[in-house]
Amino acid sequence: MRTLSLFLLGWLALPVWSHEGHDHGPALPPVEIQAEPRAAAESEEFELVAVLEAGPRLLLYLDRHASNEPVSGAQLEVESGNFRAVAEDLGGGVYAVPGESFVRPGTHSLTISVQAGEAADLLAASLVVPSPAPAAQANGSEQSGWIAGGAVLVAGLGLGGLALARARRRRATAGAGR
Repeated sequence: MRTLSLFLLGWLALPVWSHEGHDHGPALPPVEIQAEPRAAAESEEFELVAVLEAGPRLLLYLDRHASNEPVSGAQLEVESGNFRAVAEDLGGGVYAVPGESFVRPGTHSLTISVQAGEAADLLAASLVVPSPAPAAQANGSEQSGWIAGGAVLVAGLGLGGLALARARRRRATAGAGR
């Protein structure tokens, strides 16, 4: 009986024992950063960053390479496969073209021709659009904890039953010898 009591006391104390990973409730979902796809190109004259934003539209940020000064009033033409468009000047060195051709996941090769005053250049960049992230998979650690706890309980009950059976046999043998 004493063995069974010790087992039960140990079993009741099991949840307070420290373990690796200390479970403090359900796990928080992973942080997802939704960065917009972008591409960059540079030459001796210009620096360009292309950002695919919602809408969708492709924004083009054009600066002078030497001074990082925004280039306004330039003419930009964007080509990618069958797509060709003249960029709209939004002011402050920012230009835009429709972005429907770039929303498909994959790598989109961009060729951008720039004419700004006397300076002209041809820039090449690759816009990488990632595939949508797969749905988060459930963490099985909570379920495996319950399974392990159940296995310990069954093993403990089995060992307690064996100890109880031995104790009864000893009493029976001791009583028969008298």
